[in-house]
This record gives sequence, C-alpha cells and structure tokens, in this order.
Amino acid sequence: MNHEEQVAAVKKALDLETTIDIRTHEVAIIQNQKFRAAPTPPIRRTVERKMPEIEDGVKFNFIVGLLLIIFLLPLGVIYYFYYKKKKKDTRAAIENSAEYKQKCAEANKKYDRIQAEYDAEYAKNVDEFNNNILPAYNAERDKWEKERQADLNNTKALLEKATNELKEHYNTTRIIPSQYRKIPALQYVYDMISTSEYDIRSAIENYDKKVQRDLEEERIREQQITNQLTADQNALLNDQNDLLNEQNEISERARRDANIASIVGAVQRHKTNSILKDFSKK
Repeated sequence: MNHEEQVAAVKKALDLETTIDIRTHEVAIIQNQKFRAAPTPPIRRTVERKMPEIEDGVKFNFIVGLLLIIFLLPLGVIYYFYYKKKKKDTRAAIENSAEYKQKCAEANKKYDRIQAEYDAEYAKNVDEFNNNILPAYNAERDKWEKERQADLNNTKALLEKATNELKEHYNTTRIIPSQYRKIPALQYVYDMISTSEYDIRSAIENYDKKVQRDLEEERIREQQITNQLTADQNALLNDQNDLLNEQNEISERARRDANIASIVGAVQRHKTNSILKDFSKK
C-alpha cells in the first residue's frame, strides 16, 4: 500500500470511528428522552364551614379568683370549677336554642350555595380535562413517541452501518493494529502521515513515544504534587513542634519563676523570724 493509500485508509478509519462515537452518543440521548409529564387532573374545592360564635357572657373574674386562691384556697378552687360549669351549661343552652340553630341553618345555606358553585366549577373542569386536555396530551405524546422511535431506529441503523463498514475496512486493509483503533491514536497517525512522508509504522512509533512522554509527564506532575503535599505536611508539623516547644518554654519559665518566688519568700520569712527572735531576746 503506497503512501496515498495509507493516508486514505487511516482517514476512512478515523471518519468511521468518529461517526460511531457520535451515533452511540445520539442513541443514548434519544433513549433517555422523556415526554413532558401528564397534566394534573382538576381538584375539587370544599368550602370551610364556620358556625356562628357563641357569646355566653360568662366571664372569669381573675381578681376575685386570685384573692380567693391566695387567702381562701378551697373557695378559690370552688369558684374556678363553678365558673367552668356555668360556662359549659350556658354554651350548651345557647347551642340548643332556636335562635342559634336558625343562625347555623342560615350559615349552612350560605356554605351550601358556595359549595354548589365549587362543584359546578369542578364538574366543568373535569369535563374539559377528560374531553379536551387529556386526549390532546395523549395524542401529542403518541405522536412524539412515534417520531422518537423512528429517530431512534434510524440512528441505530446508521450506527450499525458504520460499525459494519469499519469492521470490513479493518479486515480488508489490516494496516492498523487493534490497539491503535481509537480516535486519539488514529487522529495522531493521520495528522502525521497526511502532512509528511511518514508511513503508518513510523507514525505509530512516534505515537507510542508521545504516549510514553505524556505518561512520564503525568507521573512527574503527580510526584510534584505528592512532594508539595509532603513539604506542606512537614512544614505544618514543624510549626506545631515550634508551638509546642514555645509552650514548654513558657511553662518552664513559669515553674522557675514560681520556684524563685518560693525561695525568696522562704528567705524573707526566715529573716523575719530571725529579727523577731532577736527582738524578743532584748
């Protein structure tokens, strides 16, 4: 195979390898595509019913209760339970009264009207959802899925075609060893032989040297990083040792100062005792 044929053979292998890489990526993207989420069905609103407040008029006299608890505890307790019972009985009487029941009935009628409006709105929304929104979504989703599947099948077919063509190309030419049938290696070999008189064998030899240089440079970079980390750790350890030594020196000076102070105190006490003893003898 002459030089021109070698260039063409490597170029075809590079183009097919690139096509396969692109198609493989496209297949993965298409397979992971998801149609948008389905629309949320309408939610029925319910009215919050609040009945009229009961005003029992029973008030707890805190001043009286406090005075009774302070000065007459039993009467204070009796007063408190009397208040609770009276309030309960009064509320029960109001709840059972015709006037209060009439107010509750009027309130319920108002809430029933509001709830009827809510239910009518809900029924309208359900009808719109079931007859228009959901069918439109399903139709759009089915159309999208059909197009997606067609796109996926077409991309897979192109991938299979390129894969078979590349396999046939390698089996026919047999000039590129299997370990160099990768895009970075093919790109390097093609760039070299297409711009010079180098043949494939020489280009592969240069590629191997480049790979070794790259590995060596990476090893050196990793070693430099390791050395720097070690140096930083040693520097930190030295700083910690210096700090510990400084703390020890401070502690030692403090002990010496304490010992000196103790000795001075003992000497002063001895002198004082001697003076007192001499004075007592006179």
